[in-house]
Amino acid sequence: LQEREEARIVEYSQNVVMKQGIYRNYNSILKNSKAGIEYLYERGFNDAWIDHLEIGIMEDYKVKGRNSTYYSPAITMPVIAENGRIENIKMRVMYPTCSEDRYRRHSITTYQTENPQ
Repeated sequence: LQEREEARIVEYSQNVVMKQGIYRNYNSILKNSKAGIEYLYERGFNDAWIDHLEIGIMEDYKVKGRNSTYYSPAITMPVIAENGRIENIKMRVMYPTCSEDRYRRHSITTYQTENPQ
């Protein structure tokens, strides 16, 4: 099971995150998002850290939450492995309706729903 999960992570990393550079797209979108920038500034981030960590935003993220399904912007941050490969994108829902809805992984919430096994 562990080997299968590792293989899935590597495949997702190579075929989606790294190849498409979607984390860079989210970073580019953030630069024009007043709400996203303000949200990060309020939490102590500055432009240098935002650029260094390649933080971004998905403005219309569909949250399949604990109590309901709704849309909210989500802050994105690439998850970098020791070898420098971006393995995933971690997401922080900006306006969760339930505290359990705050954190998501891009591969689970986006890739698998678009590419069911």
